[in-house]
Amino acid sequence: MKTRIDSANKESLEKAIDAVQVGAKVRWADATDLLEAIVSIQNKLEMKGLPKKLWTGLRFRINPNHQSFPGAYKYTPMATLFTVERFASGWFLTYVGRDECSNIYIKMISTCTEEQNTALLNAAKRF
Repeated sequence: MKTRIDSANKESLEKAIDAVQVGAKVRWADATDLLEAIVSIQNKLEMKGLPKKLWTGLRFRINPNHQSFPGAYKYTPMATLFTVERFASGWFLTYVGRDECSNIYIKMISTCTEEQNTALLNAAKRF
């Protein structure tokens, strides 16, 4: 599955998300949650000083229903999670599924290339 993420493609994103949420009673997500998370990712990458041309290949796991649960609970509830990846032409949704809810909103799941690491270090050295 590889669906382009943009507001013009919202209907297609909703269909992909709804297909996974059939029968789910709680902790749903929708295309708006996904679009908001992409904006958050882009803002953080810009704040860290990583040039846009180096975003290609970055993958993130998004949990719009992030929440901590006390240890007294016997289980962790399920939530809808997304995996997104940056390609040269933009952000794409590569996975939608139901998995255990965690307390992390956005987690980078790819490793940075040497060029990305160098750019991040150079940005950190600047004042």
